[in-house]
Amino acid sequence: VKKSERNLLIVLGVLLIPVAFMYIDFGGNNGTQAEEKKSSSNPMEEAALIMSMIPGGGKSPQVVTLSRWGRDIFNLVENTSAKSQVVNVEAQFFLSGIMTSGFVRSAIINDEVVTEGQIIDRYIVESILEDMVILSRNQKKLVLSLSE
Repeated sequence: VKKSERNLLIVLGVLLIPVAFMYIDFGGNNGTQAEEKKSSSNPMEEAALIMSMIPGGGKSPQVVTLSRWGRDIFNLVENTSAKSQVVNVEAQFFLSGIMTSGFVRSAIINDEVVTEGQIIDRYIVESILEDMVILSRNQKKLVLSLSE
């Protein structure tokens, strides 16, 4: 080892020893953290301690209550009427053509060329036949056929 390299290693060692001592705990922390954990057994005090650690503060535990939901989520609500909506899914897809090139078939749906396995508007193109395309989503199948 050259003399300059040896001197550099000595200087680095002298500089890194205090840094290493700062990060190494030899078990002599005087028990201050253990006493803190034992003394704060009240959950509200623990929550307040945690809130004080959050930068910018936090809401006190007294402010955050279930009444902020606006209603009791476990109480049954009477007179709720569900409005059913029937959406015509076929209206959002327009099959304008099917192309075959060798063994690869592709379809033109909504002016977009797709092949089997591709996704269009959250529907998977399951299969492309000679005159129809089968789309699937959530175990439901949608058949698009060429209009003549």
